[in-house]
Order: sequence, then C-alpha cells, then structure tokens
Amino acid sequence: MTFLDAAYEVLKQAGQPLHYADITARALAAGLLDPRGQTPDATMGSRLYVDIKRPDSRFRKVGRGVFGLAEWQPEADTITAPPAALVPPPEPAKSYLSYKEAALQVLQEAGQPLHYQEIARQAIEQELINPQGLTPDATMGAQLYSNLKRRGSESPFRREGRGTFALAEWEEGTRGIVRQAARQRREVKRRLLETLRGIEPGEFEQLVGRLLGAMGYENIQVTRHNSDGGVDVLAEIEVGVLRLRAAVQVKRRKGNVQRPVVSQLRGDMAQWDVDQGMIITTGSFSDGAKQVARLRNVTPISLIDGDRVTDLLIEHGVGVRRETVEVVTFAPERLGEEE
Repeated sequence: MTFLDAAYEVLKQAGQPLHYADITARALAAGLLDPRGQTPDATMGSRLYVDIKRPDSRFRKVGRGVFGLAEWQPEADTITAPPAALVPPPEPAKSYLSYKEAALQVLQEAGQPLHYQEIARQAIEQELINPQGLTPDATMGAQLYSNLKRRGSESPFRREGRGTFALAEWEEGTRGIVRQAARQRREVKRRLLETLRGIEPGEFEQLVGRLLGAMGYENIQVTRHNSDGGVDVLAEIEVGVLRLRAAVQVKRRKGNVQRPVVSQLRGDMAQWDVDQGMIITTGSFSDGAKQVARLRNVTPISLIDGDRVTDLLIEHGVGVRRETVEVVTFAPERLGEEE
C-alpha cells in the first residue's frame, strides 16, 4: 500500500485529524506500510505536504504537521460548528531530520538533481528541518559540500553542477551509465567551447569549413580573412532537387552578437549571390539579432550559438572521439526463449 493510501485508511479509522508521525505509527502497527525504511514518518509527512497542493487531494492540513481528510471539510454555506472529533489533538513533540537526512528525502522525492537552495526550500516547506539561523540554504549547501569532501565516493550525494546535487544511488545500473555519459558530454562541450574561444580567428574559420563539410555542404570556400566584406565562408548544399548557396560569417567571442551584425551580413550577402546566410559564434545572440534574422520576405539567416556549435561538432565527430560501451542487463524472462 502507498503512503497516501495508508494515511487515508488510518485517518478514516481514527475519525479525527492526526499528526503525520502518529499516522505513520498507526499504519506500521496495522501492517499497512513496509517498515524497512529508516525514516517512514518523514516520508509520510513529505508525501502529505506534496499531495495537499493538488486540487483533488484527499487530505487537508489542519495544523502544524496535522492532517485530516478533505471529505470532513464542511460545506461553505454550513453554519453548524464542526464536530468536536475534528478538533486537532495536542501536537506531539516534533522530531526533525538532520540537513543530510532531509536532503536525501527531498532528492528521493524529486527524482532529479536540485540546487541546494531548492533542497533547503522544500525541506523547510515539508517541515523536515527546523532552521534556527537566518541562512538555512547556505547551511544546506555547506553540509552537502562538506559531506562530499569528507566521504568522497562513499558519500550518498554527487555534484551535478555548480551548487546542484544528485544521489549516488542514481549512478547504479544503466541509469547511472546514462547519467555519467550525460555528465561526460557536458564536460566535453565545456572544453570544446573554451578551446574555440582561444584559437585564432583564421583557425576558427577553417574549423567551421570542416564542420560544414561534415554536415554535407560542398564547394566550401574559406574567404581571405579581413578582406571578405563580412562573409568568412561560402558553401553549397543540396536540399531535395535544389542546390542552395550559403554565406557564413564567423564570430569568435564570449558575448552577444548584436542586431547590426546580422543586418550588415544581410547587406553583404547581395554581392555573393547566395540563397541563405548563417552566423556561427562561440557566444550567443541578442534578442534584437534574433528578430532581424527572422524577418519575413528577405533572405533567411540562421543563427548558431556556442552551445549549438559544440553540439554539431560532437554530432559530426569534429574534435571529438566517440567510444562505444556495451551494456549488459539481466533479463531472466529470456532464459526460456528459443533462439
């Protein structure tokens, strides 16, 4: 039985609101829950706090940590006082989790990596921790970083990015391999972009030419640097029965490419007799640049930012090496199958 189903049965039998710790104790005594978990009361509280946010929840919060059934809620036009049985009993002494235990609980519920500030927010909302200081999110971050530094691979947590944490248990089996592959891809993209921003402009133009060739473009011509009127690379590609000619401008920078750059390229393209334009940058594009690129009834210009560039380099094997790993999983149902 799920925690919510067990809570419903316990409250139905009790006929009055109960603290979630009492609900858990009664559910365990009645055999409605599996007692193997280390913090079933925390899990019960977390599930109830999440569920009451739903408009069709079967539960209502009637006090700090105290829950009743939604079906006990009197109608809006009823003036009769609620039954005495619905008056919340005295709240039992509250036992809170440690920051580490609360983080485990929150991440297990979320099923995905979270920033430590979000972990702290959810832990407070679900009353898993009792923050005494003014900066519980900073305390949560410090506790998680400290646990990882002290315990290393034995820690139940893993870092997924700046301030973002996941659970080590997610690294088990195929799911863990997928996560590790995604983490490796992010690191490769970071290093690729860092390298692209450090090479000479002429080298970057040559690299873009190689990338276009890997993407299927033909007759690629890297124009002479600083004498090209804004066009760095010319290339052709077949699309169905059409052969399109593209003019490409390359921008090696960290910041945004602005609107005038796009407008200038559209003007420069006229002398090259091309069907489309493209700007490839290691940075990003301003909103104005994107608006100009999308103008109707003019030659289209595609914008490729640094994130997309690294994706294309990986996809087409430029500057990276792909390695295939065979993953074997146990499938007992196939033991009796005929080949």
